[in-house]
Amino acid sequence: MAMMEEMEPMDRWTTMMHGYAFLSANRQGGPSGEREFESENHFLLVSSKLWAGGKLSLLGTFTLEPATIPPRGSAELFQRGETYHGVLLVDRQHPHDLFVQLGASWERVLAFGTKLRLSLAPLGEPALGPVAYPHRVSASENPTAPLSHHYQDSTHIAADVATVGLEAGIFTLEGSAFHGREPDENRWDIEQGRLDSWSGRLTARPTRELSFQISSGHLEHPESAEPGNQTRSTASVTYQKTTAGGFIAATAIAGRNRTKDGPEWGNLLEWTWKFAGKNFLYGRLESVDRDLYELINKRQRPGNVPRERTLVQAGTLGFVRDVSWFGNVETGLGGDVTLYSFTSRLDSVYGRRPVSLHGFIRIRFGSHSGMSDIDHSHMSMQGMAQPPKSPPMPGQPKEMDHSKMSMPGMDAPAQKAKAPSVSSGEKEMSRGSHQTSTRDPVCGKEVGASSTYKATYQGKTYYFCSRADREKFFSDPTAYVNR
Repeated sequence: MAMMEEMEPMDRWTTMMHGYAFLSANRQGGPSGEREFESENHFLLVSSKLWAGGKLSLLGTFTLEPATIPPRGSAELFQRGETYHGVLLVDRQHPHDLFVQLGASWERVLAFGTKLRLSLAPLGEPALGPVAYPHRVSASENPTAPLSHHYQDSTHIAADVATVGLEAGIFTLEGSAFHGREPDENRWDIEQGRLDSWSGRLTARPTRELSFQISSGHLEHPESAEPGNQTRSTASVTYQKTTAGGFIAATAIAGRNRTKDGPEWGNLLEWTWKFAGKNFLYGRLESVDRDLYELINKRQRPGNVPRERTLVQAGTLGFVRDVSWFGNVETGLGGDVTLYSFTSRLDSVYGRRPVSLHGFIRIRFGSHSGMSDIDHSHMSMQGMAQPPKSPPMPGQPKEMDHSKMSMPGMDAPAQKAKAPSVSSGEKEMSRGSHQTSTRDPVCGKEVGASSTYKATYQGKTYYFCSRADREKFFSDPTAYVNR
């Protein structure tokens, strides 16, 4: 993931850890709603080092949701996807598997400033869709999965993913092969399958704050309860900017699944605004196609029943306030309300005006909890993770992907110079024998120690004029340190 992309590689392993959890009281309104206490959570480990002239990264993302969310899923009106006891989940969001992502990636700078990335993941994220919702900064305070999830980014938990990517300037082009079937009902195992599906994605990042992506892919029989294949196409735009009191992040996504029954759309606009240092205002607006039979009967529509689509719209508004309860653990108290719009033919099933509520405690922790406005892009290249609702980190299609993790550091843009790869051992070195060089070893120019771009190699810190120079240094440090 982008997080791996941002870590500064060294000649020994550097490891980072992040985690987040929501302890939620969930009340879904109307006749189809239920009340539950549950926890959405994720934990991420990533390690990087210099290897074979480039940067090698290993990633693992895990969750205890199989134990903290009911087996039949978390109550969520109008949600659908995956199964429980062989029956399609309707008005339920499935828990993630214990092993969310496991994988490795390698990247190296080539000629003319281009960069090659390769990734292999027994469980990971192919180049399809925007940054997955658990890792989007724009969704980082929202404990609920989007209703449009299965039209946009549900492949973030795919099995056996192989991805190749090439970055040149503001553009990144990626292609993936993977197993298209979604996970089965056993949430504790690691599933495998043949590479029967494929995808491609083009990402453009014209400015530091703005990124665009378009992608499309063929999914081989993704739904166990729904026969046939899908062609998924998505487009999205993401804006993220650090502000004096925090940050603002917003994402707009259009997703379409084409099946034998025709196209189905799922679109959203979501945002998170951190202000005054401790306050978060977040929201989400969605418009999704749903099957009328499924919503009424709470199961998959039989093949002999004609398709009848209906439009469902939902709007969520929420607020979180950070509180200082546990030292280095970032804790917040929050809640949200969701309203809906749908056809009157569903009034007998959902009520005329159902209202859904969440109240929760949110915690974030780890060695990178308090990150600055790190660029969460290329998550897919990490092929493994856009850390499931994990701490905000650089990610996929160039946006802060690992969300749900803490972001207090975003209040101070200058802190970005604090490289996350500094280990405790290096901190000790900085008190004694640690050396620095303020001359860019690549271009030879003198650089101030306040430069954002730096790297540590064999106990010495080097500063660079640009990110491109730092990447050249990473590709072959020995060619520059003896100059």
